[in-house]
Parts: sequence; C-alpha cells; structure tokens
Amino acid sequence: MAVVYQHIRKDNNQVFYIGIGNRIERAYDVKRRRNRHWKSIVNKHGYDVVILHENISSSPHLHPSFPTLLGPGHA
Repeated sequence: MAVVYQHIRKDNNQVFYIGIGNRIERAYDVKRRRNRHWKSIVNKHGYDVVILHENISSSPHLHPSFPTLLGPGHA
C-alpha cells in the first residue's frame, strides 16, 4: 500500500511537489532522492507536508483520484 502526499512552501502556501511512496516516512525525507530544485525551495522557504491519501494501491493508475491530484496533463 502507498501514501500520496504534497509539499507546500511555507512562504506562500503553494504546493510545489506531490509524491507517492510506500511508507509515510518518505513524505518527510529530505536527505534522499530530492532534486536540486526541490532542495533549493526547501532551503530558502521551508515546507510543510500534507498527507492526501494513505493505504492506497501502489499503482497510481489503479486509484481514480491520483490524476486529479497531479492536475492537467498527468492522467
């Protein structure tokens, strides 16, 4: 089962990342597998985590709301 989460900038409350991981700890992980752009935003503005869904199928294609979470062009 998987967790879907979003990262929100603390300076303007805008979502800058939506992710899916096998464990809830992944949503809070800042040391592994984050790109330079993500790290730059976090270092400059900070971030909050919002858990959107827990215990869903690990395949985003099997969960009907996942494309909606990502927005247009990601279905």
